[in-house]
Amino acid sequence: MVPQRVSLLAQTVDSLRSGIAHRQWIDYLPPERVLCEQMKISRSTLRRAIAKIEEEGLVDAGGSGKRRQILKCPYLDNTAKPTAAHGTKSIVWLTLRAFSEMPSINLRLIAQLQSRLLPHDCSLNVVRVPEKVLQHPDELMKEWLTSFGGDVWILHQMPSEVQRWFYRNQPTACIVGTRSEGVDLASVEVDSAAALQHAVAMLGRHGHQHITLIRQAQHMVGEDQLEQLLYELCAESGKEADVLACSAQSDMLPGEFEKKFSRASAWRSTALICSVPSVALFALTWLQRQQIQVPEQVSIILLRSQPILSYTSPRMAHYMVNEERAVTQILPRLLDLLKSQVCTTSHINLIPDYVAGETVGPARS
Repeated sequence: MVPQRVSLLAQTVDSLRSGIAHRQWIDYLPPERVLCEQMKISRSTLRRAIAKIEEEGLVDAGGSGKRRQILKCPYLDNTAKPTAAHGTKSIVWLTLRAFSEMPSINLRLIAQLQSRLLPHDCSLNVVRVPEKVLQHPDELMKEWLTSFGGDVWILHQMPSEVQRWFYRNQPTACIVGTRSEGVDLASVEVDSAAALQHAVAMLGRHGHQHITLIRQAQHMVGEDQLEQLLYELCAESGKEADVLACSAQSDMLPGEFEKKFSRASAWRSTALICSVPSVALFALTWLQRQQIQVPEQVSIILLRSQPILSYTSPRMAHYMVNEERAVTQILPRLLDLLKSQVCTTSHINLIPDYVAGETVGPARS
C-alpha cells in the first residue's frame, strides 16, 4: 500500500494548531495576509483551516476582517496529578517526556482521546515515568503505579524493559508505539517499516544509489529493525546502504556528523533517511552550513512527523499519521480493556501518509 499525500488544507490546520500549542502567537492570530505569506497558501485555504480550528474551540468566531482571538488550549492545561471522580474509570498515559515538552501532535492525540472517553465515564491523565523507574522497573514500577490508581495504562513509546514488566505484571495496558518482541499486549503502531520501504523505493526512482539511515544510538524499540530492513531493501535493489547512529544529546550531534561526513568520500551517499525529527532538523541545518544544497546535492526524508517541519526551508519531506486515525484504533482497545481486561484485537499497524515537502530531488550526477 502506497502512502497518500496529505492535503494542503490538512497541513495548514496542523500548522495553526502547532503555532497555538507552542505559543508562537500571543492572544491573537496574525492577520490573514501575514499568515498567507508565511504559509504560502491562498486566503480561501487559510479561511477553511481557521474555520476548522474554530470548530475545535482554539479560536473565537471572529467576524469579517477581524483578527481571531486565541482561546485557551485544553491540551496544554493537564498538568495536575491524575485524579478520578468516584465511579469514573481511570486511564493513565505513561510517557517519557514531561507534558509541557510533548510534541503538539501527541497533545492533540491526547486531547481527542480525552474527549472521546468522556461519554464512557473515563478520565485520561498523562504521567511522566521517572528515570529511576525506567531503569529499574522490576524493583520500582509496582509501588510507583499504586499512587495513580489506573484501571488501564497506555505505554507511549516505552522501552522494552517497561513493556515486558507490564506484560508479566499488569496486562491491562495498551502500547502506543512499537511493540517489543515477545510482548503480547494490545498495541497501535505507526508502521515505520512501511514508510522506510516507500522512501527507499521513491529515492530509487529518483536515481539514488547510496542511502544513509540516521537513527538514534540508543536501542529504542524498532530502531534496530529499521536498520536491518534498510540493508535488506538496498541489497535487494542493488543499492548501497549506510547507517549513522546518533546520540540523543544535541551537543554531541555536531561531532558525530563531522566524524561521519567530513571526508568527501563519505558523500557518496546522496540521500539521508532520518528516524527522529530532531536529528532530521539538525541534519538539514548542518548540510546548509557546509554549503551542501538540499535537495540538489543531498535529499532528506524523515520517517516521523513534527509540526515545525512545515516551517523549515526547504520544507522537510516526511511521513505522518493523522491523530483521528490513531484515536479510532486506540479507543476500542482501551474500552475492551476497561470492560473485560482483555483486548480482542491485539495489534494494528497504521500506514503513515507521505508529505512531499521540498527536500527530495533527483540524485546528483
